[in-house]
Amino acid sequence: MRSFSVPRRNQINIQKSAPLTPKGRKTMVRSVVEGRLSKADAAYQGNTTPKTVAKWVERFRGEGVDGLRDRSSRPHLSLSRTPPATCATIETLRRQRYTGKQIAAEVEVSLATVSLILRRLRLSRIHDLELAAPVRRYEREHPGKLIYIGIKTLGRFVQARPPHHRRSKGESGGAGDEFVHVAIDYASRLAFAQIRSRLRRSAYRSDCRPRTDPVRSRATSNR
Repeated sequence: MRSFSVPRRNQINIQKSAPLTPKGRKTMVRSVVEGRLSKADAAYQGNTTPKTVAKWVERFRGEGVDGLRDRSSRPHLSLSRTPPATCATIETLRRQRYTGKQIAAEVEVSLATVSLILRRLRLSRIHDLELAAPVRRYEREHPGKLIYIGIKTLGRFVQARPPHHRRSKGESGGAGDEFVHVAIDYASRLAFAQIRSRLRRSAYRSDCRPRTDPVRSRATSNR
């Protein structure tokens, strides 16, 4: 008597109580092979046909437990498969910016076949034909050569409140804003930030050098 244990492999997520899972097939085949049920009775209990029961019994007797597993429904031989030479021609025309209709007319195949092949080659969209743009970063070889300066405006609060608190009218009115000045060196990536209370052209000019000097001096000292 053969062993009826079904080894676990990459199985699909199926319903455990389904009658024709590998576990259900094992129970059905056992009842027939051991002579407890006929094929017709086993088919009645499994809610299937005697022909299906005979198929699983024949597979078990010929292949063992491996015959009780699900098989791919893909045919072993496809006579209507597109030849590799045609697929290569479709790829060449697509890289020459031919549309799907133009390729179908040139190669004399259906538009559905061309679309299927282009999707398989990942060339169905026009941007798939473009070369990947190189990553561009603003860098300098020597520290202190180029410094980025940015300003972020933040509202000032008179009294802190929870995030979902609804502010009453006039609670923080007239509190004004604060400005976060940020300086980043493009070579060393050294950053410096400082909060200022004013944002005017005269104040910006007078504060520009004091803000960038710490970054420039520290970046150049690390050369």
